[in-house]
Amino acid sequence: MKKLIVLVGLALLAVMPSVSSAQQDMERPLILRKATPNPTPEKCAVIEGYDERGNLRYRANASDKAVQIIKSEDIAYAFKPRKDCPELLAFDKAIEDGKMVEAAAMVSKINKYTRLGWDANIYYMAGMAFYATGKKEDAIKILTRLLDVDVTGAAAWKQADVNAGLSHLAIFAAELKKKDIVAKVAEFVKKTNSAAQQGILIAEGDIAVQENRLRDAAFKYMEAAYFYDDAELTPRALCFVANTMKRMGDARGSRFADKLNAEYPTSPWKNKLK
Repeated sequence: MKKLIVLVGLALLAVMPSVSSAQQDMERPLILRKATPNPTPEKCAVIEGYDERGNLRYRANASDKAVQIIKSEDIAYAFKPRKDCPELLAFDKAIEDGKMVEAAAMVSKINKYTRLGWDANIYYMAGMAFYATGKKEDAIKILTRLLDVDVTGAAAWKQADVNAGLSHLAIFAAELKKKDIVAKVAEFVKKTNSAAQQGILIAEGDIAVQENRLRDAAFKYMEAAYFYDDAELTPRALCFVANTMKRMGDARGSRFADKLNAEYPTSPWKNKLK
């Protein structure tokens, strides 16, 4: 188990999402009301959070003592800067330090921020932390929530986390032989034109290996390795195609191993080559 945590932890650190330019532009809390005819995000000083009825509590100015309330049915979108989310910052620190068990234990504490703009990021990172600690079913369960994340309008900046999370959801589901989930994610990616296709190809390759369709698997991995560029998924695909072709007795698989060693010298997937 410790070896698994280290391997996945290293892979996660290599692809840990940085703050996008869109997020950097949002240094203050933002609120979008449904009732506005032509909605535009309005800034406020402090978002306190949601009450037990789902109403949003906020203060328009930092000096305001009175807390204002927006009813749950009137809220289209709310964003709270990460710097104002202490539990999220602690979660980030645990991930950065490679303390995956600690990070996984924090998920219940950061769930409240999923309604404050961080749903896609939390589902993605929590899923990776769960997987790294061997809680694979929990990883699949939380990553599946990405299928319902809204990435339109003010929430468009979440797309990168959705793509990365769905890629790993497909791969994790294939590992547990949950072909129905892989198919569901593949259909969603096709319908939404998501950039998560690389993960789908790897997952379909994994399923082909399970069914001893090695030639099909090699082609899936090959496509994932050559037509996409991702710091974690591409070396994974290169490793898998090299290993699959070696298993087939095809010496050309060494080319992919060489590519992995040459272009991704620090990738933990180098140690998985057979």
